[in-house]
Amino acid sequence: MIKEIVVSLLVMFSLVACGGGNGSNASTSNSPPVTTAQESWQQISGATANRIYSIALESTKKTIYTGTESGVYKTTIGSDSWVSLNTGLPSSYISTVVIDPTNSQVIYAGTMYGVYKTVDGGTSWNYSASAPYDSLVEGVVESIAIDPTNSQVIYVGANGIFKSVDGGNSWNKVYTNEDINLIFINYIAIDPTNSQIIYAGRHFGGVIKSIDGGKTWSTINNGLPPAYIYMNYLAIDPSDSQTVFVATNGRGVFKSTNGGMSWSVTGSRLASSFVHSLLIDPANTQTIYAGTYFEGLYKSTDGGGTWSAVDIGPTPTNIWTFAIDMTSQRTIYAGTEEGKVLKGLLID
Repeated sequence: MIKEIVVSLLVMFSLVACGGGNGSNASTSNSPPVTTAQESWQQISGATANRIYSIALESTKKTIYTGTESGVYKTTIGSDSWVSLNTGLPSSYISTVVIDPTNSQVIYAGTMYGVYKTVDGGTSWNYSASAPYDSLVEGVVESIAIDPTNSQVIYVGANGIFKSVDGGNSWNKVYTNEDINLIFINYIAIDPTNSQIIYAGRHFGGVIKSIDGGKTWSTINNGLPPAYIYMNYLAIDPSDSQTVFVATNGRGVFKSTNGGMSWSVTGSRLASSFVHSLLIDPANTQTIYAGTYFEGLYKSTDGGGTWSAVDIGPTPTNIWTFAIDMTSQRTIYAGTEEGKVLKGLLID
């Protein structure tokens, strides 16, 4: 896969070694919890020993879905048993898994060959009609975002940005990379207060923004690092949508307080870090978690002003994705390089 090759070369040039999944079965034993100042962390079992790219949580049914290098898996919160949900999927590589917020039986998966959809909770999958596919980039889908006000509206980041207004039955390309055809859209984030506003992070060329539901796009790179630095993830503050964070490769986390008009680097502790994922605590938006490639888990309690390492015990150091359960006891789940799931119980 082209993007994975590019990532591997970037890592080599940075003289940092990154361990990949080996396809063997992971242990199902759980580690004892490690308590830090405001939370208790525990390593729980994963489905395989392969990288977890995405975690999707269905809180009502207490179900966790993971998108991994070896397919889609499901478990129930509190269980050590995982079920494979790969019937109908074209490949094992699953970059993202997203649940329809209005119907938890409807789930979308990003694959190397476009978007796949299930309407039965993952029992079977079907190709989303006319979904983005481009043989030049093997149809790789990196991000899927569902409009929070209308779940029939879906945006997909691949070799460009695609939009569906009918739940994935048809698609239109709303953004074409203007410079190099192999520019991937790593992540798409929709403003929770105005779904016409969309941000997208590119693996070359910084961040772009639309204020009209994807009809037009503008580049918003004032203060961001050079164009060759990957924009891995975008997080919008749910209490103030003008505040946006972007995670980068090798330059840490950047923050905007004016909707992307300008950016500044956050706390110096992560200034040279490869940050792949971010999570803003909805109950306290000054608290932000950062998952890194090589340095484990970091946390800020002052809106990114400073960062500190979180003690999560003996655990893999590469963290790729987050999900948060806001029911009863607030819990964070994190997916790792080695296929483990980290569980953090937030103590208020």
